[in-house]
Amino acid sequence: MLAGHWVGSVTDTASTEVLTATTLIDREGNAQLMIVPGMAILIPGGGSSPPPGPINTFGRVFVVHGDVCCGSEFSGQLQAQDLGSETHSSIQLNGRLSGGMFTGGFGYQGRQYSFSLAPSDGYARPLTMADLAGVYSTSPFSSNGVPSPLSLAINDDGAITGTHFNGCVVNGTVRIPDPAHNLFRMRVQFGNCGATMAMPRNGDYEGLGVLLRGAAIAGAPTELHDMLLHSLIGPVWLGSQGVIK
Repeated sequence: MLAGHWVGSVTDTASTEVLTATTLIDREGNAQLMIVPGMAILIPGGGSSPPPGPINTFGRVFVVHGDVCCGSEFSGQLQAQDLGSETHSSIQLNGRLSGGMFTGGFGYQGRQYSFSLAPSDGYARPLTMADLAGVYSTSPFSSNGVPSPLSLAINDDGAITGTHFNGCVVNGTVRIPDPAHNLFRMRVQFGNCGATMAMPRNGDYEGLGVLLRGAAIAGAPTELHDMLLHSLIGPVWLGSQGVIK
């Protein structure tokens, strides 16, 4: 199955530009392939290392998402959108497991991309609501490479509350599809968001996340934190965000 937490790179086949990629897929086939700046690679203690080769620090930021259930390969239509964009594009993605790697390709906005992703060691660790419970605040940088002032509190029963710098109030729930693996689903509502161009917008969001235990953050490699790495899609894609406990 393709379920897991995958890390690696996406390459523009024409320009050979290499972008950092993180992919989350739950056992129901819900998938998000996130292309983010290379400067914000997060390395859990004992986890996978960044992909070798040149990395574009401030490259394009977009997400490919949809249902890839449930075998060891996928060929079909998914959705793609840029960070902060309300516009979804239908794309064709082909991918398969080969030699323990998740590889494939897709086209988006006139460009062709290939991807190569390795499994993160942390996915194999069990996850409980007690592990997730706690108060989280913004890391120095989100995975988009820019500050993202956000605070979240998760209760033992999975209830989520929080606030965002532009006045947003966050309410929702988190659930763990498979307690044997480190991956969770989020469903939240953002309300009272300020009338600015800043994200997020008011509305309902759904997404996936993992708990990175002992994560080193780019820019502060000697500081280790438990980090809630997550991605939410709703009226816009909010990017790949990390908050620390």
